[in-house]
Amino acid sequence: MADLSDTLGAFSEVKLKGKMYKIGELTLGDWADFEARAKKHYRDTRNDKMNIAKELYGTGNIPADVFHEIVAPITKQQIEDESESIQGVAFLLHCAMVHGQVDITEQEVKSLIGLNDLPELLKLLGVVDDDESTKSKNVNKPASP
Repeated sequence: MADLSDTLGAFSEVKLKGKMYKIGELTLGDWADFEARAKKHYRDTRNDKMNIAKELYGTGNIPADVFHEIVAPITKQQIEDESESIQGVAFLLHCAMVHGQVDITEQEVKSLIGLNDLPELLKLLGVVDDDESTKSKNVNKPASP
């Protein structure tokens, strides 16, 4: 069994807008919350697409290929793509920061972090390799079933 005693509860500190913040490791729960959020976003988008298709083709007249594309289940790749979106990154950073600052909101995290801060923060989260700070590698993501 792995010895996690040195890493459990460990925080990195980072200075943002002149103030020090603690960044915790993303937990399995954080990734599960992220996956649930991505699936909800996908369902909401699917509902919007279905409404547009009904307007375009009329209820009951949607071509089969369009219908199947709209109702297709979300894929692992789409979830991973969501983690690389600005909204996905903001959510994951909030998850990591709330471990050290329990009252911080997602909106506060969004207003604290500039684009120039992202490479270092993504390295701290473990979603990029140290030598590739601008390309997400998702190295610490748990495998999806």
